[in-house]
Formats: sequence, C-alpha cells, structure tokens
Amino acid sequence: MLGVGLWLRLSYGGYASLLHQYSIISADSLCLAAGVITFILAFCGCCGSWFQSRCMLITYFSLVVVVFTLQLVAGTLAFAFRGEVSQALITELTAGIRRSYNESDNNAVAITWDHLQAQFQCCGVEGPSDWYKIAAWPQQEWVPQACCLPKYADNPECGHSSEPDQWYSSGCYRSVKMWFIEKLHVVGIIGLIFAFVQLFGMVSSILLFCTLGYKRRSHTYKSYYHHSDT
Repeated sequence: MLGVGLWLRLSYGGYASLLHQYSIISADSLCLAAGVITFILAFCGCCGSWFQSRCMLITYFSLVVVVFTLQLVAGTLAFAFRGEVSQALITELTAGIRRSYNESDNNAVAITWDHLQAQFQCCGVEGPSDWYKIAAWPQQEWVPQACCLPKYADNPECGHSSEPDQWYSSGCYRSVKMWFIEKLHVVGIIGLIFAFVQLFGMVSSILLFCTLGYKRRSHTYKSYYHHSDT
C-alpha cells in the first residue's frame, strides 16, 4: 500500500490538484495512510503472535475491528449520499477550472486536465461550456486544445475557434464515471479480498488470544498442583 501510494503521488500527483480542498483524501494520500495503518496493524499482530503477548493480540484485534467498521461506515455513507457526493464533486471540479486553470507550462491543473481530456476524449466537467469565460480567458468562449477532436487537433487555433463541432461534446465527469462503473467488478473483488483478510486476521488473533489464556491457566494449575503434591 505504501508503494502504491508513492507511485500514485509521483506519477499522478497532479490529479489531487483538481480537488484542491479535498487533496488530503486523494487516492495517493489514502493509500499512504492505509499503508501506515497496515504496517502498525501488522506489527502488533506479528509481535503479538511471536512473543505470545495477549496485550498486543487484543490490540491488533481491536484495531482491525475499528478499521473494518470505519470502512463499512464510509462505504455505506458514500452509497447513501452518492447524489450529494456527485454534485459536490461536479461543483468543486468546475470551480477549479474557473479559478485555477491557465495555459502556463508548469500549471498542475492545466497539465492534469489536458491529460484527462485527451485520455477520455471529453471536454470540461459536464461539457465544453464549463470552459467559457474562465479566469484564463474571461471574455472568450474558448476551450483547451485537448478538447479538440482528433481530426482538428493539428489546428493550433482549434480551441479558440468558437466552433463546438470541433470539440468533444461529452463531459469528463460522465466519461470517468462510466469507466469506473465498467471497472466496478474489479473494485468489488479487491474489496472482498481485503474484507476476507481482515476477517481472517480477527478470527486468528482472537483464537490465539484464547489459546494463550488457556495455556497460561493450565500451566498455573499444573504448577500449583505439583507444588501441593510436593
């Protein structure tokens, strides 16, 4: 998880700039946080089983239960308020376009949007009109060059032509959403694997916890019985 988080941060860090206010919950930040939490959990579980420490085992069990519950609550809330979440994303993405986009070479928002529009063959959040009269061109109904259809892409003035027929007509939010829905079975399988591993860890730790308690009670009883006989 740490490796995935670092890879996303280095390779796709620009995507976090699209939602500046929510950059802390971007995919790379979440993976890095999950990697740290997983390391702490694994440390408690491994040391607890190796040193037969009931304290560390119950700590491991408690932490996994907390993480599992938070995942369940987060998933349930995201599904229940999916409409509000979608609208909030659309509003924030559109605000980012209007406020932060410019055509300079080192503008992270511009680089990321150009890459996104070229990859998904889309324009704007909900359509080309999202680019009209933004801060970068306040008096013009232009779009970035990345919005141009392939047959017009060689024309350097395509984005400034005010000819919507030369641009992609669909918005990127819809295109990315459809792509995500197509990959939903992969997300579901990964989620089930994680849930199984967590449940297996909880069951294993509580079984080992109980076994260690039984062994200690048995050892104490035997020592006391031997001492009485003596």
